[in-house]
Amino acid sequence: EIRLGGPTGPIIAEFTTAHTGSPNRYITAYIGLLDGVSETGVHPLTFVCKESLWSFSLAYFELSDFADRSAVQTLIKGSEISSNFGVQITLELTVGWFENDDFVTYSQVNFGAPGATKGILLRYSKDGYEGNSIEVRLGGPTGQLLGEFVPIDTSSWSNYVDAYVELNAEGVDGIHDLTFVGKGSGSVLNLESFSIRLASSSNFPSSSPSKKPSNVPSIVPSSLPTQLTPMSGIILANAFSSHKDVTSFGTTVRQWSDKGYATYASVDFGITTKGIKVNYAKVYYGGEMEIRLGVMYL
Repeated sequence: EIRLGGPTGPIIAEFTTAHTGSPNRYITAYIGLLDGVSETGVHPLTFVCKESLWSFSLAYFELSDFADRSAVQTLIKGSEISSNFGVQITLELTVGWFENDDFVTYSQVNFGAPGATKGILLRYSKDGYEGNSIEVRLGGPTGQLLGEFVPIDTSSWSNYVDAYVELNAEGVDGIHDLTFVGKGSGSVLNLESFSIRLASSSNFPSSSPSKKPSNVPSIVPSSLPTQLTPMSGIILANAFSSHKDVTSFGTTVRQWSDKGYATYASVDFGITTKGIKVNYAKVYYGGEMEIRLGVMYL
């Protein structure tokens, strides 16, 4: 959870940490502020661990207006999740290990004007395991069902192809969370990316396999600047003003105990903050983080 004020202050954001497959495989999660939350100005900000996350490694975070998702047909990487259950980030930085009822949620997806969205373009791979599917839902894993897709065998987990999926989104407009839910037995697919589409299936890029992404973390924490800058700047994990039951390792913060926290002083929300980008790595499944506005007192 992310809260305004102290430990009893209003939550401004929360996220379920993903299994990134390696303590050195970092992803950047896009965490939207909770509905109704709108903060401006300068505040302390606190990350609070809701259960022991010994393998969780926080590299950096930054407040964001999510301008890189403002366009309707923006390409969104599979690894840029906000919440999840059961999945794991692969060596190729795609979402894998999708089993029955596993899900992955993405924040700040723009559907455009009412009735403008006609479908979604998925880039995925699959090796065997026929007879399963992916549900596309508005909001969380139990939200409105927009469409369903049965992936074909692409002959290899590293062979990615494009698929256009029609959506029933006539009454949907503007910014929403979007969730993919696995259905059926076995591994459903590996998801590399997706984008909302306004036009027909003829309007999408080549289905040739993409070049494998590097498994190098999206940043090298030790190379980042150490100063705090308003709204658009990266804040290193070890730039905390106070902390409890966590361990600083280089510029990262690791070994989070239950109710362990790290507080960052004078974080500038500006006037356009819509969420927080959080760069982290973690081994093993489960675990939640709170983000609270204010100083933590436990």
